[in-house]
Amino acid sequence: MAGLALAASVLAGGPGALADGTGNLLYTPASASESNAYARVIQLQYAGADNGMLLATFEHWYTNGSPSEYIIRASKNNGASWFTLSTVPDTLTGPGHPVSQMWQPYLFEFPQQLG
Repeated sequence: MAGLALAASVLAGGPGALADGTGNLLYTPASASESNAYARVIQLQYAGADNGMLLATFEHWYTNGSPSEYIIRASKNNGASWFTLSTVPDTLTGPGHPVSQMWQPYLFEFPQQLG
């Protein structure tokens, strides 16, 4: 039943986002040695004035072996444009660090303030 309600809301022409096309992209690599995958997006619901903002993250690495990072981007206009909030590198040192690839980031919004 929930799947049917979701399908009905999509068919009714609710707000949508472009997943793949020629519009504004979540991220455009600056060089041929950059790659990215496993993008994740959430829409904030418990953030007060920032409710409705989209947050996105994805794997970001370099094919030349340079250290990778997660990039966290935000959109305040339903994905029409994006800006970088933060980058999250591997801060560990020692054998194998910083890593050349980090895998499948995930975002979660807690429904109440913690701490």
